[in-house]
Amino acid sequence: MILKGLLLLVSARSAFAHRLDEYMQASAITLEQDRVHLRVRLLPGIAVFPQLLAEIDVDQDAVISDKERLGYAARVRQDLLLTIDGNPVSLRLVASSHADIMELREGLGAIQLDYEAMMPMRGNEHRLAYENHHKPSISVYLVNTLVPPSPAFRVLAQHRDREQSTYELDYAATAVAVGSASAARLTRERWKWGAVATLLLLAGWVARRQLSARLP
Repeated sequence: MILKGLLLLVSARSAFAHRLDEYMQASAITLEQDRVHLRVRLLPGIAVFPQLLAEIDVDQDAVISDKERLGYAARVRQDLLLTIDGNPVSLRLVASSHADIMELREGLGAIQLDYEAMMPMRGNEHRLAYENHHKPSISVYLVNTLVPPSPAFRVLAQHRDREQSTYELDYAATAVAVGSASAARLTRERWKWGAVATLLLLAGWVARRQLSARLP
């Protein structure tokens, strides 16, 4: 019920407040037992979508094929940097999806990319750093870490730059055994909180844009 209410709120407000000339990129990070999960939702405005489509739809047939979808996900990944305690970690694409082209063309759809990276569990306190440098000339960014579903992690502090293209997370980690049943439950919880967090990110972005528009 909460998720449905948030979805209705964000959908209604976004239809009126989404900037036509911006490429909004919302990143949500989840800490798991032995890995970090990164979900990036990309929402192109009407004015920037033709430029984006020309880059994704390589053969210009107005259809995003699986090969083109995966190719764009790879290009986005090249513009993302994730480090743990100063050491770069390799992001692996685990899922990707695009809204219908007509929805994207009208500024109503999103591109969703899911990446994962193995995460070392040595020691106790760590710092995760994330940078998103994909298309900075037309983009606005949001980033947040979800409440960890595993008791192995505790968020200590979060730091962002003004544009939210760079982000740091201080967290504590302890080795906790997770059985198969618990792992399945954590997976379900991850997706539920992932959807809620993304909606909250979008709602906050819309609210800030509306406030900026009212200021002289």
